[in-house]
Amino acid sequence: MTKERDVAFQSYFEMDTKNLFQHRNELKQRYDTAKKELALINEVLDAKHYNDARNELARQNKNFGTVTIHTPNSNLQMKINVKKKVSWDQAGLMTTLDTQMDAEDARHYGKVSVTIEERKYNNAPPAIKALLEPHRTVEIASTTYELEEVE
Repeated sequence: MTKERDVAFQSYFEMDTKNLFQHRNELKQRYDTAKKELALINEVLDAKHYNDARNELARQNKNFGTVTIHTPNSNLQMKINVKKKVSWDQAGLMTTLDTQMDAEDARHYGKVSVTIEERKYNNAPPAIKALLEPHRTVEIASTTYELEEVE
């Protein structure tokens, strides 16, 4: 533990339980408010810059990934990362693994939870990908923004 954490721990430890819970509830309320405000700011960033990021990704023949957008009238650039979320049709994937694939391949690509690791899917031969593709859904998981100064 760090010295600051030790001091804070001791301070909280010395509080009576009622005050400790009161302080915890106040912190939780501030935390919840901050989370809502951060979500709103992220919504605004999406509204202002998401289409630019998607256009740049499309120009690169990509649906997901990180792009750099230069902000107008400034020496700043923004890195925007459009993340993906992959899910699999469980019943269809199980049928494909059980009936259309060699048992060794099925064990290699499939997991007990009936999913395919994205790394393995991306590196799979075209014939395997063609069997797995109908069971795969890709959605946008999130978008992150970073601002940096350009010299």
